[in-house]
Parts: sequence; structure tokens; C-alpha cells
Amino acid sequence: MAIVETIAGIYRLINKAAPSRGPGDYPQLATVDAAGVARTRLVILRGFDAPQRRVWVCTNVFAKKVAQLTDHTTAEMTLWLARPRVQLRLLCTWQIARAETADPALQRLRDEEWQRQSPYAKVLYHWPAGTQDPAEVLARLPSPQQAEALPMPVGYCLLVGTITRIDALQLTRPLHHRWVYEWDAVNNAWQGARRLP
Repeated sequence: MAIVETIAGIYRLINKAAPSRGPGDYPQLATVDAAGVARTRLVILRGFDAPQRRVWVCTNVFAKKVAQLTDHTTAEMTLWLARPRVQLRLLCTWQIARAETADPALQRLRDEEWQRQSPYAKVLYHWPAGTQDPAEVLARLPSPQQAEALPMPVGYCLLVGTITRIDALQLTRPLHHRWVYEWDAVNNAWQGARRLP
């Protein structure tokens, strides 16, 4: 049986991918900009909550993808897992957990992820606003030790995606296996079916 034939198998794959460990397993997040042009970038998958069907990534609130996901909250994340040769396309409805977010669960997740950041990663979120000159940035950034002691900056946010559709493709011989799962909100369950690649 192919691992993509069950939602439990797919959840194991997503758990294996979170957190991302290296360039070979960084997922891609696709968005649409204000002009309707598709944009994609590699991101670091920070976590997966199976019961909530949520994935999340950290970013700077000033990144263009934050504005794009504010305007178009439905977007796809694609994961490639080389070892089992599986591509997972996760269609998600995205929320942005930022400093002013009122949802206590999202704010708690943002706080927890901030604590998991390395001191060096925390430094980058203290980038001085409006500054592009590298010498000036380096002069104004805190050291990793200083960053550890500073409060979480307002620029730090999480992009939290609730998965509504999974398109899973496993490359095997002699045939590829493709299963598509749709979240059935009425029955609170996944509905899956085999599809031709």
C-alpha cells in the first residue's frame, strides 16, 4: 500500500517535514500579488498540528507574502519529501498571527514559536525599519545575547494555514499513486479518493 493512500500516512509525512531541516526539504509557499501575478518562495515549515489541521511558518510582518495572504487568504504550500518520493500540495486558509492578533490560541502559538527561535534568528527580527545599508544594519542590530533578552519585536509573525485540501502524489514504479483529500466540514472528516496523475 502506498503511504499516500491514508490520511494517517500523509500526516506522518507532514510531521516528518516539520520542522524543515535543510534546503532539500524546504516547502514552497505560493501566493498572488496585488497585480494578480503568482509568487512563490521557499519557507521553513516550523510546525504541524494534526488535530487542528494547521501548518505554520515564521516571517517578518513587513514581508510581501504577509500582505499577499492578507488580500488572498487561500494559498497553497507544496512539500517534496525525497526519501519516499512524495509531493504534497496543501491548500490552506491562512491567518496571520502578529502582535495585535486578538485570537489567544494564535497569540500563544506565536509566543511559543518565538521561544524556539535561535538567538541568531531572533537578531534578524530586530532589523531596523527602513534601513537597507548593510553597515548601518550591522551597527544597529543587537548581538545574539542581547536579542535573547529583548522582548519579541512587533515585526515577528506567524503564517498559520488550516489545511482544506491535500493533493498527494507518490512516485513509484510501475505506477504513480495520487490521492486527493478534501476536508468535509459537515462531517468533520477527510474525504479522499484516488486520482489519475
